[in-house]
Amino acid sequence: MQKYFNPPQGYPGFGLSDHNTVVATGKNALPNANTKKLITVRDQRKSRRLEMGRYLTKIDWSLVYGPLDTCESMWTSFHEIVNSGLDIIMPEKQIRIHPTDAPWMTQKLKSLILSRQKAFHMHGVFSRQFKYYRNRVNRERKVCRARYYESHIKQLKGEAPRKWWRVVKQLSGMKPADVNLSDQINIEGFKTLNPQEQANIINTAFLAPLDEYRLLEPLDHLPLENLPTFLEVTEERVQQALAKLNPNKASGPDNLPNWIFKEYSYVLAFPIMKILNASYHEQILPTTWKKADVSPLPKKTPVNTLEKDLRPISLTPCVSKVAEEFIVEDYVKPAILNVIDHSQYGAIPNSSTTMALISMLHHWCVNTDGNGTTIRTILFDYRKAFDFIDHSILVNKVGNLDIPRSIVNWIIDFLSHRTQRVKLAKGCYSEWGPVPSGVPQGTKLGPWLFILMIQDLDISSPFLWKFVDDTTASEILVKGSVSTAQNIVDHVMQWSQENRLQLHPDKCKELRISFSQEPVALDQVTVNGKEIELVDSAKLLGVIISNNLTWNAHIKEVIKKAGKRLYYLIQLKRARLPVKDLVLFYTSCVRSVMDYAVPVFYHGLPQYLKNDLIRLEKRAISIINPNVEYLAAGEVLDMKLLEEHHNLLCKNLFDKIVNNANHKLAALLPKKHNTHYALRNEHKFELPQFKTNRTKNSFVFAMASKM
Repeated sequence: MQKYFNPPQGYPGFGLSDHNTVVATGKNALPNANTKKLITVRDQRKSRRLEMGRYLTKIDWSLVYGPLDTCESMWTSFHEIVNSGLDIIMPEKQIRIHPTDAPWMTQKLKSLILSRQKAFHMHGVFSRQFKYYRNRVNRERKVCRARYYESHIKQLKGEAPRKWWRVVKQLSGMKPADVNLSDQINIEGFKTLNPQEQANIINTAFLAPLDEYRLLEPLDHLPLENLPTFLEVTEERVQQALAKLNPNKASGPDNLPNWIFKEYSYVLAFPIMKILNASYHEQILPTTWKKADVSPLPKKTPVNTLEKDLRPISLTPCVSKVAEEFIVEDYVKPAILNVIDHSQYGAIPNSSTTMALISMLHHWCVNTDGNGTTIRTILFDYRKAFDFIDHSILVNKVGNLDIPRSIVNWIIDFLSHRTQRVKLAKGCYSEWGPVPSGVPQGTKLGPWLFILMIQDLDISSPFLWKFVDDTTASEILVKGSVSTAQNIVDHVMQWSQENRLQLHPDKCKELRISFSQEPVALDQVTVNGKEIELVDSAKLLGVIISNNLTWNAHIKEVIKKAGKRLYYLIQLKRARLPVKDLVLFYTSCVRSVMDYAVPVFYHGLPQYLKNDLIRLEKRAISIINPNVEYLAAGEVLDMKLLEEHHNLLCKNLFDKIVNNANHKLAALLPKKHNTHYALRNEHKFELPQFKTNRTKNSFVFAMASKM
């Protein structure tokens, strides 16, 4: 160790902690990457933005587009004009930042921290000098946070709520400063490469597995009908779409910021309309619209394998997304909703993970209600589901939709000749690489095209649930019958091979639910010759499902996750935020963890688990206002207490189901109770006789019994 490391040095603990820090630095240490650095930003003062608006207003777009007859040439001219205006009126400039400094850090606080460290090294942790400076640092840190909130954050709550939330989360420590991706990648030799080489390696890792899907011949456009139909959008409609853009979203490869389209939508609607209508009529997209800046997002840390542990998120030009939105809303979405099967719960209107889970639990409880039945549930997982899509197969399915051929051809061009580059930082990009397969994540069309791709997956199993790329199938194995679970898996494998989707055997799992005193011995099912792991519990759509349908494991996970967020609440309390803002942070960032999918399990919770959740809320309230009793906190803090809040969430969802005959869960409702007699306690539904409290306390039956 002495050969590679310098002698260890001791440092004081943070705050009032009695744990000291010991650091042993390497003798050949890499240069510190967290020093001051330069970043490039545009001059976005209000006067500059107004000047940009005056510049755009003076342009005669009819004259600009006069000699142009293709969407490519129109977009090129539009891009050059707008980009030139930005460069002249709002030029880019470099500013120096310190990425490790908290925004509320001051020079005085830095001096006190330095004095505290000197006192620690010279006099020791028990010395009067060290304790003096330790307390000074703690007091000054709280003062700095409070001043920063009052001067920089407080007024944003009414003016810019999104920015207020972003800065408050940063103040609490919930949203740390930007972390360098290369620091999270644990691959030998990776950190020694320069940033562009790192970007090239990541881009190659994303694209290499797609080579097997490369088409030998490019996709041809379909012949148009005798009387072809082309999508045409109005200037007013384009203006409305531009006005809804999120100004905080990063720009794509065109480097045109979203805010300029939003703020000057009334000016830019006409030129954008001309480009869109030309694109729809030509059935092609401008080349730039088919380019994407890919931001690698770690699925876990550290990243040990680039292909498996990084998720590519595509940033495309915002005008391309507007064009996709009109295609989706006018044609693709209605056509897919007309043919979609009832088992799909993802990315479609009026559906959610909560509804999918309620449906699962309802059928599992009903079919195991004291009858010795075994439920075999297979959780399928696809490798890179959005990336491993054969374009020729997808286009055939798009062509079978009831939409005009011109729209099909536009989608064919949308999928063809796409390229991407990896963006590690502003100005740091990889080389461009072709994308021969898949649908880009982060686009408007992507989720709908994937839903269409998996639409015809149907199995003989009584129950199938699909949530975009998460597929779950259950077999009801009545006592004494023969299991057909392997047939279900074989059918899914055959469908996957025909559609060139790849199952991931290591991530597929089986969950068996049985309450029989003599469990049936069953053979494990296999995927591609490999046995699927048999588990006692599994995380399904964000909820931990146990094979005995109890909720101890899930509530333990919820309390652990929400409990960690109480630390952020404490930090905001120390920053002296108003009580009203602390309550808002608690309900939005802490209690929301306990609210997720609560109708699925709430009525099945024993009282001791409900008390565990309430105990967590009591801790939060004691942080917000230690002088208020829990039962009085609802009125004093103007918030609903947890039990009342959860009951209200369940009631609101059930009311939506009852009042909408077309609701996705309406088929689960019991038969309505019809009587000609005026009864004192009339029930709205005829409830069956339950053999177990487990079924009686499932969401639908528990709520129906209250009506």
